[in-house]
Amino acid sequence: MPASGEPTEGARRTRILCATVQVPADRNWRARGAQEGEQVRHLRIIALCLTALCALGATAVASASAETLPEMWECAKAAKEGKVYKGHYSGKKCEPSTYHPEGGQKYEFQPFTNAKPKTFKGRGGAFNWSIENFSTISCLKSSDTGHFTGPRTVGHIVIAWTGCETAGLKFENTAKEGEIRTEPLRAEIGFFDESKGKNVPQEVGIDLRPESGEYLAQYHGGSVPPVLNIRWKGSVIGEIVPGPKSPYNKFSKELTLNFEEIGGKQAIEKFETGPKDTLVAETCKGCEPTLPEDNLAWSSEMTGKGEELYLKAV
Repeated sequence: MPASGEPTEGARRTRILCATVQVPADRNWRARGAQEGEQVRHLRIIALCLTALCALGATAVASASAETLPEMWECAKAAKEGKVYKGHYSGKKCEPSTYHPEGGQKYEFQPFTNAKPKTFKGRGGAFNWSIENFSTISCLKSSDTGHFTGPRTVGHIVIAWTGCETAGLKFENTAKEGEIRTEPLRAEIGFFDESKGKNVPQEVGIDLRPESGEYLAQYHGGSVPPVLNIRWKGSVIGEIVPGPKSPYNKFSKELTLNFEEIGGKQAIEKFETGPKDTLVAETCKGCEPTLPEDNLAWSSEMTGKGEELYLKAV
């Protein structure tokens, strides 16, 4: 599919198919006799039917494409047929000005295929976890790594926070005091229901969950018994923030995620289509955590940088 401003594949097919249907221009068919006039009338009916089918086909293609969004796209080297490339772009960034409808070009604008993993590394500032009926744990900064595994999926994500504490009590799950690292996580992107009243269409979020197992992270506070054990399960949705450096409908090497908490609850709790996705904290002093006791909400912003991708949201 071409970049913004270029004809879609469905539109190109429609234009080609409909261009092959021609109605005789001579409208004086009565002078040629009833038989010839009937033939022309039939041709006109056929032309109208094919035009309607063309329009329906284009609509179907557009609808099918819209159902797959949002997706991460890339400008990748096109496949070859013999010695000839099958792409439609001569530019390495698939700029609209380098689009060639006839093909034969070296590059193609397409959904991300994971043929070459797109890795990223990110950093964030202060991070807060609000655990209902318990406390708020604050960390000074964060870092993260991972890579895109498909048009809508991310994998091998690990987030680390440092300087984590509440009321002077340090929390950690590594040898470094105050450092918490997640288990390996995966994520999926999707449109979400906007609950903040911005009324901005096509907003995209990312849903984080464990890559395997049940828990996103497990950690403890204090070294003298009774030790406070905490672990999280479930999933959490953050917003992919629009902006000048955002990949929304353009290529960018930078992506910013915002996790917002409102009144102890996650601001975004579900995608437009899908179940409610929230976090639960299990807490226990001097023992292993057992049943869920408290709701958990994240509040922070993280910015990741990596190779260029295009977030196709329209």
